[in-house]
Amino acid sequence: MMLALYRRTISERPISIPSRPLSRPPAPRRGGDRSLSEPGLLVPRQRWSVALALVFLLWITVFFGLDFWFAANGISLGRKVPNYVYVLLAGLVAMRAPAPSKATWSLPFLCFLLGASLSIPFAENTGIAREGVFKILALYWVLTVGSLVFIKRLDKVALLNRLFLLQFLWWAGQALFAHATFGRAAWHPIRWHPDLSNTDAFGPLMVIGMAFSFYYAVAARRAPARVLAFVVTALCVVGIVAAYTRGATLAAGIIVLYVWLRSPHTGKTTRGLLLATGVFLIATNLIYPNGQFWARLGTITSEGTSAGTGADRWALWQVGWRVFLMRPLIGVGADNFGIFAYYHIPTAELPGSYHLNEWFIYGRGLHNIYVQLLAEFGLVGAACFGWMLVDFWQRNRDLRTQPFRLAWQRLGPAGIDLRTLSLAFEGGMVAFLLTGCFYNEIYEPWLYSLLALNGVLHLNLKRSLA
Repeated sequence: MMLALYRRTISERPISIPSRPLSRPPAPRRGGDRSLSEPGLLVPRQRWSVALALVFLLWITVFFGLDFWFAANGISLGRKVPNYVYVLLAGLVAMRAPAPSKATWSLPFLCFLLGASLSIPFAENTGIAREGVFKILALYWVLTVGSLVFIKRLDKVALLNRLFLLQFLWWAGQALFAHATFGRAAWHPIRWHPDLSNTDAFGPLMVIGMAFSFYYAVAARRAPARVLAFVVTALCVVGIVAAYTRGATLAAGIIVLYVWLRSPHTGKTTRGLLLATGVFLIATNLIYPNGQFWARLGTITSEGTSAGTGADRWALWQVGWRVFLMRPLIGVGADNFGIFAYYHIPTAELPGSYHLNEWFIYGRGLHNIYVQLLAEFGLVGAACFGWMLVDFWQRNRDLRTQPFRLAWQRLGPAGIDLRTLSLAFEGGMVAFLLTGCFYNEIYEPWLYSLLALNGVLHLNLKRSLA
């Protein structure tokens, strides 16, 4: 009745013809725009182009490790083809990109890349330094810029977010169900992957996946998407338990507290976290029925920095700080920490077990992204890294402001809440920074994926506001 009265009142008021029509446009033709959100609002859908297809092909390769999978199954071209695709995408970006700007060229990331390049001529092993910069960091930057340039509609942004979510389902499923490796002294989660075959890489990935997928589930308004995201969260929790790593477990505990304090939906978040805690407790009892998991966690305080892996990490961090002081401005080069320490620090002066054999330090990783940044890229690289994080949080904060939320309400998919989705990116970044205290992650795609997803969503909403 109130609605009928309101309509009658409106019809009796004199109105003027606006410059832009307010009535619903005609139904789109096949292949054109299609309604994705509220009735009466048409969401522009971006047509597929060669450049856009290349961008998504590369993201699928990065998220799901298809190049490594093909190579592990005897298809050697699997590792070579993506490099040609990167070159092609770089050419398309150069031809079609607008004038350089902080938005489309990801200037903080570009400065980090240039800062990392400064140390290449002075590295002990220039070949390894070049590979770390130009075959890893530069390719991630090209893909980030290609995404900012060629992804121009929110429907493709939503597709990219779903792919990012599904990668955790892929990796957890591969590790937990594809190979019966539980019960062995050394568990190799993804045996065909050069990094994720090690639990020190698989564990942090599961922590990032747990944070992102949980927030994604809370953000989802439709039951199928919510259930899928909660399943991914549960699998990531089981993956953390199975990885049997203390650093990842400690980071996961902090993330649970962080998610609860940060979430805008306290009741829904509390229920979800209680469910995740239940999955965690069940997994620890099923996988380690004799209490091995809790016994290993207890060694965090019993060993400290005087025994076990705690002592090893403390020794590495001491050497890393000394290396930084020897090359404080631009560092010793990508992946050159251990090589530089081998040539420039006498073996007798190395702490821990590294003074027993001069070769122990050669090729070692620092197990800490912050010490690694200082040692390998110096103050210049660390400052650029800090700029990337500041830029990420500024854009992420914008996503929760009213103009961006109204733009998402008009043009974005109706099945996801923008505010909570922005917290999913933030939660993934916090998980990365926490696990980075214990593991080498600078050359993994996780940080750069979060930067790209956050930046692409921000840029598309900003375009719609303009």
